[in-house]
Amino acid sequence: MKYNYVGIELLKVAAFLFAARYITAALVLGGLNYWDSNTFHASYLSIGSDLTIGAGISAAAGITALFVAAGKKSMEKTNNKETCE
Repeated sequence: MKYNYVGIELLKVAAFLFAARYITAALVLGGLNYWDSNTFHASYLSIGSDLTIGAGISAAAGITALFVAAGKKSMEKTNNKETCE
């Protein structure tokens, strides 16, 4: 499995989920004629933290996959050096 591709895709999902909370808060306020930072903050808090938790989990999994990919690449280089000598 290509862990570097998996890691990059999971980081993309994390960025999307993180941005989705802000976009959802803005869409909730779409029908209002006037809104300021306080109403946006209230709307943002009403969305909940599920998207942020999902983004955090996805980011952690993506970073872990990237570290696994780097570790595998390092092990392959080490094994290639040993077989050449």
